[in-house]
Amino acid sequence: PVGLLELMRLTGCGPRQTLFVGDSRVDVETGRAAAVPVLGVTWGLDPEGLRASSPDLLLDTPAALVAAVEERLC
Repeated sequence: PVGLLELMRLTGCGPRQTLFVGDSRVDVETGRAAAVPVLGVTWGLDPEGLRASSPDLLLDTPAALVAAVEERLC
């Protein structure tokens, strides 16, 4: 998760202030390795692999993603 950890360092955000959005198994693994919550979006690269990797939240629409992020921020 080197890239994600570097972005967190540069922005001064820790795991509690970070959400990782991804569309594949590799994205879920990256978020887990960085100890951040993973939101999986099913309209991307690998929906079946994503489902099998059990992200913290699985979202089927962009509107659901927006709602999940807003809920986390508020």
